[in-house]
Amino acid sequence: TDWTNMQSEIKTDWTNKMKAHTASSAYARQNGKPVVCIWGFGFSDDKRPFAPAPCLDVVNWFTSQGCYVIGGVPTWWRTGDRDSRPGFSDVYHAFDM
Repeated sequence: TDWTNMQSEIKTDWTNKMKAHTASSAYARQNGKPVVCIWGFGFSDDKRPFAPAPCLDVVNWFTSQGCYVIGGVPTWWRTGDRDSRPGFSDVYHAFDM
């Protein structure tokens, strides 16, 4: 919510803090990959002002890090209307789940 530097800061947070937790046997894995859940891309409210390109970059970056990426998306993600912003189809389809 209201995260203005999401694209760079989420990558830094993963690299400097969260990635270390994946060594634990308690960390969630899918198909041998550490699971990362990202919630909020594409929602049509003012609190998540992210454009599609930076969001797609983040999803692809986590995938390139060897992660299984789950997205928490709006109800109307398939049609890109109501609670979903238009133009996020590529982002939604880039998630593993």
